[in-house]
Amino acid sequence: MKKFLLLLAMICLVYKASNAQIGITTIEVTSAGTDGNPTCCGLSPSSDGFVAGVRTTSRATGLPQQTDFGSNYYALGFGGEVILTFASAVQNIGGIDIKVYENTSGILPCPGSNPDRARIWVSQDRCSWVLIGNVCDPGTGPINISLPAYLTWVKFIKIKDITVAPAATPANNSKDGFDLDGVKGMAAYPFAPATNTTLFGAESVISLMQGTRKNGSTVAIANSISTKALGSPQNSDIASPVNFFSLGFGGTITLEFTRLIHRSSGNEIQIFETTPGSPSCASFPESAAVSGSLDGINWVSLGTVCQNGSVSIPSTAATLQYPSGYSLFGFIIYNFAVRYIKITDVSNVASAAFAATEDGYDLDGIFGKAACASPARLANPDEENAIEIAEEEADFLTMDVFPNPSTGNSTVKLTALKSSSVQIDVISITGKYIGRIFQGNPVNGTVSFNWDTSELASGIYLLRMNGSEETKTHRVVVQHN
Repeated sequence: MKKFLLLLAMICLVYKASNAQIGITTIEVTSAGTDGNPTCCGLSPSSDGFVAGVRTTSRATGLPQQTDFGSNYYALGFGGEVILTFASAVQNIGGIDIKVYENTSGILPCPGSNPDRARIWVSQDRCSWVLIGNVCDPGTGPINISLPAYLTWVKFIKIKDITVAPAATPANNSKDGFDLDGVKGMAAYPFAPATNTTLFGAESVISLMQGTRKNGSTVAIANSISTKALGSPQNSDIASPVNFFSLGFGGTITLEFTRLIHRSSGNEIQIFETTPGSPSCASFPESAAVSGSLDGINWVSLGTVCQNGSVSIPSTAATLQYPSGYSLFGFIIYNFAVRYIKITDVSNVASAAFAATEDGYDLDGIFGKAACASPARLANPDEENAIEIAEEEADFLTMDVFPNPSTGNSTVKLTALKSSSVQIDVISITGKYIGRIFQGNPVNGTVSFNWDTSELASGIYLLRMNGSEETKTHRVVVQHN
């Protein structure tokens, strides 16, 4: 009975800890921002609209005051940005996980007369940032954030002011952008996560070409479900249940991560293969060649593995290089990363180790290891680019493509509210012009048509819409089985 009560008490403590609200311990100003009249005085409290109190960072630490009155906040300034650290990791509880409080006197909801707006990211390691999106002060309540399912916890939150600055006049000296009262996490993660390394499983199958068994017959249906190579590897080396995808001899599969896997200290890509009984590679040499790509078009060899193995992202391949968005003394810092992994069976089909019904490399799954290293980087630049475009452009042109990925034919639905004439061109992810699939005047602003993708190679393409009012792009994956 005593043991039962002790166990119950421990469970209660874990439950209580996991449901405690988490405040902010530290705040770092990564961009100071400006007031509403930057041509005058910069950020001088003595001569400008900013008063010293609202530029005190400690006012945004701890738990929020949750009041829209007074000056218990930190003013980001127009274009200002801060990184805040939670007291402990915040758990993804499947609902509202984080609340951000903005202080707007008068409790006027967005858009209202005080449309204070911000862009928010979260991170586990303070290096790979996941974009949450753009937010606006709702008035009386907080800004509620739900974490994406693949993030079981976060430790850091980044907030950047994107409020439209007013005209630079003396009357706007006191305008100061997003006023951060504070941030709180709704539940503590019950364990202490390692914050220097994060593992990501692949999220989707881009393309595949399955090989055959050694005797030339078709691989068993149970071993041919490609989605079993996604998510976290089981690393079990058991034959049943089947938790792997058999490539077949000479077969290949291309997988996509939702976030970039960055070069760090080596062995960033971990590949897991299932061989029942866990024999040595020498006695059962199922092998695969591994290639990586940043854009899904240009591929770089990362090496070969036998059964389980790891490969590294090189720092010499130009096609894996991209600007991090971080500069040091005016020089752009570059990262090397992959987003796509291609795994091809290169097992020696003639090996006496393989019976006639063996089916090549059995892929359990892959992990991308993103170790924390400076500088900061975007976990998914595609999302960042998309939201930048959305901010800069009105919704005069919209497009839906379904199904996407396209396996041969897709329907394109175009809506053009103000454009009298629209052209849609197909561009490769590397910028090569492929061709035009539409040109005309949408009837009543809307048109739907079939797009034949059967002649396109598997990969990522951009549909570029050119209208009289604006230009937009839409990302489409072509995937041939």
